[in-house]
Amino acid sequence: MSQVDKVMGIDLGTTASVASLLSLDEDRVLLGRHSEEAAWSNAILPSMVAELPVSNELAIGWEARARRGLEPNPILSIKRQMGTPTTVTLQGQQVTPEYVSSLILKRLVENLRKSLPEDHSHVDLVRAVITVPAHFKHPAQEATRRAGEMAGIQVEELLHEPIAAAIHYCWKRGQQ
Repeated sequence: MSQVDKVMGIDLGTTASVASLLSLDEDRVLLGRHSEEAAWSNAILPSMVAELPVSNELAIGWEARARRGLEPNPILSIKRQMGTPTTVTLQGQQVTPEYVSSLILKRLVENLRKSLPEDHSHVDLVRAVITVPAHFKHPAQEATRRAGEMAGIQVEELLHEPIAAAIHYCWKRGQQ
């Protein structure tokens, strides 16, 4: 079966992120889940990255969230630093907010890929629309685009969050 090209929708949030895809027949939204449970909360990935001190490996999402209050502290709310010259220490190196965000984006795509129904196994997850806050200025928007590219995503568009909400509302109304 040949690959089907679909565009993901990604909300790269300050505290939590979600990746989704319209089903092949475009009648429902498929969500990337971090576990087998069908609850909506399983589609939400905390926007956090932490370094595991013993192994020096990275924890992303819920595993990083579980490390709050432990040393080294998880990196959180990195979205607020997008487009600034800020760096954070991760695995002994200074890294940009774009890099940290790219790790979150990679995990979102991995979760979505694992969550797709069997009849969607031929869907190619490379292109995405990523939402950004309406107040994001050009540097923060471009930093978000770079984060997507660093994660191996072809960013088709950056869409302001209120516009994404309006589009979803119109789509949902059309489904009824």
